[in-house]
Amino acid sequence: MKNIYYKFITSPTRLKLLFVVTSLLVLFSLESDARVGGGDSYGGGRRSGGGSSSGWGGSSRGYSSHGDGAIFELIFWLIRICFRYPAFGVPFLLFVAFVVYHYYKKTHSYDDYYSKYDTHATVKPINRTRDFVATLRAVDPLFSYPLFKDFVFSLYSHFHENRGQKRLDLLSQFFSEEIVYKYNKTENLVNVDGVVIGNCQIQNVTKTNDFLQVQIFFSANYTEYYKDGKSQRFILKETWRLRRDIKLKSKPPESVSAIACPNCGAPITETTAGKCYRCGESNKNGKFDWYVYEMSSTKDFYAPANNSSGLLAASAVEEGTRLPTIRDPGVDRQVAEIFKDRKELEYTHKRIQDVFLNLQKAWTEQKWELARPFESDSLFQSHHFWIEDFKRKKEKNYIEKISIEKIVPVSIFNDNYYMSFTVRIYASMLDYTKNQNGKIIRGSATKKISFTEYWTFIKGIGVNHKDAKVKSIHNCPSCGAELKIAMTGKCDFCGSKITLGQFDWVLSQIEQDEEFNL
Repeated sequence: MKNIYYKFITSPTRLKLLFVVTSLLVLFSLESDARVGGGDSYGGGRRSGGGSSSGWGGSSRGYSSHGDGAIFELIFWLIRICFRYPAFGVPFLLFVAFVVYHYYKKTHSYDDYYSKYDTHATVKPINRTRDFVATLRAVDPLFSYPLFKDFVFSLYSHFHENRGQKRLDLLSQFFSEEIVYKYNKTENLVNVDGVVIGNCQIQNVTKTNDFLQVQIFFSANYTEYYKDGKSQRFILKETWRLRRDIKLKSKPPESVSAIACPNCGAPITETTAGKCYRCGESNKNGKFDWYVYEMSSTKDFYAPANNSSGLLAASAVEEGTRLPTIRDPGVDRQVAEIFKDRKELEYTHKRIQDVFLNLQKAWTEQKWELARPFESDSLFQSHHFWIEDFKRKKEKNYIEKISIEKIVPVSIFNDNYYMSFTVRIYASMLDYTKNQNGKIIRGSATKKISFTEYWTFIKGIGVNHKDAKVKSIHNCPSCGAELKIAMTGKCDFCGSKITLGQFDWVLSQIEQDEEFNL
């Protein structure tokens, strides 16, 4: 009998099998211990686990490593059984491995995804943004951070899209001659599209006798197309330095635009060599508005673009899902102070959910006009460009079985015009793209992806606030009629512009989790 056991145990196939199964069990135990605190990380040091943070919805799951000794003891006894009673032990070990594997997948597939992170304990960001904004408002009391960020996002997208078409001269009211010349001369470039801004943040603010100056850092990616038919997607790190006349005051929301003359409001199509054809004025060095006088950038290959793009493509949104939430340490106190009425807080939560779901619907149907009531002007134009890009390539991105798991408040800003509310949205969905023949070319129609993004909503306050007649996603907040909004953002019935956020929350920015910072 002993010889039979010995032959069974020592046969090469069974030894290999035993080694693989044992290794799997050990791997399970080690990965469980390290996953939250030290798994794959894009952010390089921002990841950490444990604790809790306030959020709407979802659930929390934790893991304790105190049972590691028991796990290893169990493995030891399973191996011993295999040696002493292989006819029973090996099949039993395989069965245990199978059960453990499926149990692990079921209970831990969203372990980090559902975790509630205590950023006070794990990540302590120094929120320099508030200091920078305070410096800007000390010089210009009318400065609005949400408006400024909206303007910069729009300017950034237009810059790279016009760069691809060698039409940067149209933006020469906002950029120096040196920048226009340098970035307008790439010979083999024919187009740039799919611009996704991961994050932009103020890095520095300085004052001189003549200028108010701001340094902004961008992280983004985009696709370049070339004359030979090839394309390439890039990851970009870029720094812009802007200046404006020290005596200028910020414009009201309805006058802020990155696609119009900063003096008379004429379309940028009437701009030539840095001057507006209509008024003949130049914005050089920020005479009328912000002016980019210096740029520096580095870019790395991202992945072959394959002539495809997608706003919510898995490759663009999944990398930072397990990162801890970056939150302003004072946001919970601010939420309690601002939303004293519990019903108002619950309504805001519902509004964010409704906007999120309606945008996915409009995206799938490729009817971005349906999203018009819910986005600021610049964000709408950027997303509209993506929709048209899909149509041009005869592709369609499908978003189905959407589930919002949790919404976590991140930061709140107030100024003369707006309240700006940034939240981190945890969601899952089916996300796949078909070509004109109905073939799936990206994603999966059966396997859901899980992701998080930081969404910033704005709402008018003070003189920029108007009471809504009705609070419904389906009706105009100004007149109460069925919601039908023109491309200008105005209600077809009463003519009120509702995309400025004067009546209710509208989406202003979407930033990627692996890049976001306060």
